[in-house]
Amino acid sequence: EMQFSMQDINQLVMESVIFSRHQFERKRIALVEDLAPNLPRLTIDAASIKEVIINLLLNAAQAVTEGSPPDSRADRIVKIKTAPLILRETLRVSLTDYYLFPKIGNYIELKQGEKVIAIEISDNGCGITPVNLARIFDPFFTTKTDGTGLGLTLTKRVVSEHGGVILVKSQEGKGSTFTILLPIRGTVK
Repeated sequence: EMQFSMQDINQLVMESVIFSRHQFERKRIALVEDLAPNLPRLTIDAASIKEVIINLLLNAAQAVTEGSPPDSRADRIVKIKTAPLILRETLRVSLTDYYLFPKIGNYIELKQGEKVIAIEISDNGCGITPVNLARIFDPFFTTKTDGTGLGLTLTKRVVSEHGGVILVKSQEGKGSTFTILLPIRGTVK
């Protein structure tokens, strides 16, 4: 069961970065933080959101190390950014694996003009092929030799259980950007 409480997103991001920092230092990856000041607090489950952020950070770290020499830290960059946004368009994300989302329904919708907080994690790594991009949230789909294929599936589930969506842009050979959009509903500053 999730334990929802008022939380500072930037604080959760910083705790996730601290937890992940050793991996970045060990792999000689530059981690760039750009956190918007004075974000409203959100009613969320802190532990679950931290797991999501850590998973995405570690995935990004793995993406930038694939195919690059270990001494090329300047070329290995992961960025994490937070920002308040007002949606320019309605986003409706289908939840096709109903058994994963029994409490949510068939889709998540964030309406045009709705206020959200964005957490964006981007890398300049290997990118994701278009074929794989269509499947990255599928249960048990993985391209990793040691992966279970559940990390991004559970990430999507947690974000959806918070009424949010996760978007992905990727270009093979150039990198990927994962953007979590969490609605600012019933929050206080």
